Amino acid sequence: MWAEVLLRLDETTAFVTSAFALAGVTAGLYFVARTRRTYPGFRSWMLSLACAMAAFLMFAFRGENPGVLSLIVSNAVALAVTPLHLDGVLRFFATPRLRLWRSLNAALAAAAIVGFAIAAASGAELRTRVVIASAALAVHFSLTTAVLCAYAARRRSAPVTLMALVSGVVMACALLRAASPLWSGPLGVYALSDSAVAAGAAMATLFCVLLAVAMITAHVERVEGELHHTQAKLEQLAAQDDLTGLDNRRTFFERAHLLWELAERYDRPVAVLVCDADHFKAVNDLYGHAAGDDVLRALALALASAKRGTDLLARIGGEEFALILPETDETAALQVADRLRAAVRSALMPRPGPDHVTLSVGVAVRTPMDADLLAAMRRADGALLKAKIAGRDRALLAPASD
Repeated sequence: MWAEVLLRLDETTAFVTSAFALAGVTAGLYFVARTRRTYPGFRSWMLSLACAMAAFLMFAFRGENPGVLSLIVSNAVALAVTPLHLDGVLRFFATPRLRLWRSLNAALAAAAIVGFAIAAASGAELRTRVVIASAALAVHFSLTTAVLCAYAARRRSAPVTLMALVSGVVMACALLRAASPLWSGPLGVYALSDSAVAAGAAMATLFCVLLAVAMITAHVERVEGELHHTQAKLEQLAAQDDLTGLDNRRTFFERAHLLWELAERYDRPVAVLVCDADHFKAVNDLYGHAAGDDVLRALALALASAKRGTDLLARIGGEEFALILPETDETAALQVADRLRAAVRSALMPRPGPDHVTLSVGVAVRTPMDADLLAAMRRADGALLKAKIAGRDRALLAPASD
């Protein structure tokens, strides 16, 4: 049944049908290119399909005995299809040594077109022209398959896998077609018949459509990847203090409330530290706000390096920082506070700026009288105020009755 269908295929009808099918696909890609942001390589893919469409139309209307010029022009357009597709692959996937790859691609394309033109002008028979065109197709798609497989090995991607599979099948078909002069018997006769050419046009159209689907899907995949990356970046910016890189006030209270609730549920100790840089207003007044920002970054770095791995640190406003210390009693909390003060005191301050900065710390440990985290924070703020009044550069523990 299939053999009868293949034998009845009409070359001209197949070419015209394929051209109209590819015209629709090309128009769709053009619409995408005009109305949406596209990545490098997309227009090369679109031109590749446009050349395939134009080549099919030229094949359909060149007649049974085309002249040399008609042979050269139509096949030159057809031979431009695969280099343009490979160029799109190279650019879209940002292949290493892109310029070298594109130069090699252009050189191979030029060699194929010139070789075919010389063969056609010298009156070479159909078998020779088929071998030249099929060999050029096989070489380009072997390079395309290699580039796609190398990319797929680094990153899993369904569109890339589809593109690599189609490219590999096209390469295999082109190799078989190039070997057709070696075939004997009915198969060798059929390989150069009009029906075989028509079947090849239908298969080429199918492969072009599959490649177009893979192209668009690859674009969608990249857009989704960029959206996910942007969303993650926005979430990070919303959670972090943009000056110091520490958690901001909102993030601190979200996480601190969870730690506090766990400590309450299982009756475990938890401490809150509120820290404030001493005489920071004088730093801004003497050295300027830019220098003050540099000092805050240095303070954040010193605090982050001195805290324990389980402690939660954030900048909650101005020169004020806060920490929540899970599984920490009064003695351990004061030890952590002293370590933080020592780290800040010994930290190198940027220039211009003060030689060193000191830190006052208010410490509060959870008690049954604390209604919630905010109650403990208020006690820690009270202890911080007393530390400031007492002379600064010290850590004071808030009494449970505050």
